[in-house]
Amino acid sequence: MNSAPLPAEFLQAWNEREPLAALATTAPNGEPNVIWVLCLHLTDEAQLVVADNAMSKTRANIEAGSPGSLVFLAQPRRAYQLKGPLSYHADGPVFEAMKHGWLDDSYPGRGAVLMEIGEIYAGADKVWQRDA
Repeated sequence: MNSAPLPAEFLQAWNEREPLAALATTAPNGEPNVIWVLCLHLTDEAQLVVADNAMSKTRANIEAGSPGSLVFLAQPRRAYQLKGPLSYHADGPVFEAMKHGWLDDSYPGRGAVLMEIGEIYAGADKVWQRDA
């Protein structure tokens, strides 16, 4: 598997996904945390950006170094999972692209969570992995 391009099957599923997705992080003490997210953007660089509209525990976990996992459903009810390191952006290019680019003005967009996608799964099958 290589880091480019993302598989066509995945891109089609992404474009046809159900609106809500689940983002999971882990606290430094090992406690898991999962939240629903709605405002998502996939970049051409195999990165996922999630708008922070109200994520205090998730933000703390990210700032403590937690990697993340995001799960979404596509038709016909097939689950896809993205895994990778996360970083939080309250300003700068990632934040500005979110706030003044793709985020609907009706959402607060307090910050942007950036996932460098490392792996993609369709169900239990790994369909993509970023080269080291």
